[in-house]
Amino acid sequence: MKFSLIANLFAIAIFSLTSCTKEKIINGEDLYSWKAHKDFQYENKILTNGYSDTSAFYASGPNGFYKVEYDKSAQQENFTNYVLINDLNIHQRTLITSEIIARTGEKGVAFNATKNPSHGHTYDFLSIPDIDSTCSRVCAPYYATSKALVMNHKNQCLIPYYSYSDGEQSSTYINAKFIITELSIINEYGRSYIEIANTVKLPLEEEMGSIRSLHSIGKYFFASCLYHTIRIDDEFKVDYIYPTSLVKIFEFNGKLYAFSDYDFLCSDDKGLNWKVLSSNIGNLHQVNYSVINGRLIGYYNSQILEFSLSDTEISWQYLVNDGLKGHKISSISFYNDKAYVTTLSGLFTKEYSDFFTYDTSNE
Repeated sequence: MKFSLIANLFAIAIFSLTSCTKEKIINGEDLYSWKAHKDFQYENKILTNGYSDTSAFYASGPNGFYKVEYDKSAQQENFTNYVLINDLNIHQRTLITSEIIARTGEKGVAFNATKNPSHGHTYDFLSIPDIDSTCSRVCAPYYATSKALVMNHKNQCLIPYYSYSDGEQSSTYINAKFIITELSIINEYGRSYIEIANTVKLPLEEEMGSIRSLHSIGKYFFASCLYHTIRIDDEFKVDYIYPTSLVKIFEFNGKLYAFSDYDFLCSDDKGLNWKVLSSNIGNLHQVNYSVINGRLIGYYNSQILEFSLSDTEISWQYLVNDGLKGHKISSISFYNDKAYVTTLSGLFTKEYSDFFTYDTSNE
């Protein structure tokens, strides 16, 4: 009995030791299709917007402005963290284009060159009180609702702001006003310089209420406020197109679509007139929409969805978001055959060829 017991214990010990030596330690992130980017850790984790063109991917957050550029000769990504000299309120979703970065401050907007954002003499600053002395603050929408600022094809930037009540500097009158500034880009000495060429204060006939969201589609700006949604063309003509808020306005297959707080709507005349397609929208008005290679996608919290539209309804399928759960998405971009997702807790990437993979667990 003693020999048998000792033999059994010895066999168990050998089996346990053998099992331990064969066990592999697996990094949890290797199980996910979305990978956390190694350069966006610690203080670089909080990202409120991203943007890409053919040359690079850009991201912004409260601790910096970042560029990821792929070096084909070295076959590696190069990461740059720029310290912007005019450190304004970039808790809003910073506007990023291929040439211009625009960021809101309390009473103004700073415009930096995307190519050389941290050079001291290459940016310009618009002080709104110099245009309207009643300005109390810039009223940029919250990052999850829309960009803080929008720009059109002429490098005209739409800027929303509030004024003091009756000119008194004791309280703010929550009624949106708008300025459009036209920007020039000068390329000299190997650098890009941003200059404000013209500034126009929009004459508004109606009270607008608080700002909800901003959009730029083709030659038009769309500004959604509590009491009205307006359309502004590149000659500064203003049309009142809806008697309340239209949020998340986007273009798809030649038509404009939008959500109110209750309805899903469509326009086939560039946003002048709208018809209701559905009144059963749930929280679809909280989703951020964009078109990728002719396909309509959206994101909300940590979910990514692909949408299909008909004349009467909107339907969707969830895309795989393993590795993103618990991370609130602030933008989706595509660069160098990869998808880049900025979140409030890091940058995540995956191959573009795997992006449109449906999550069957949500069916």
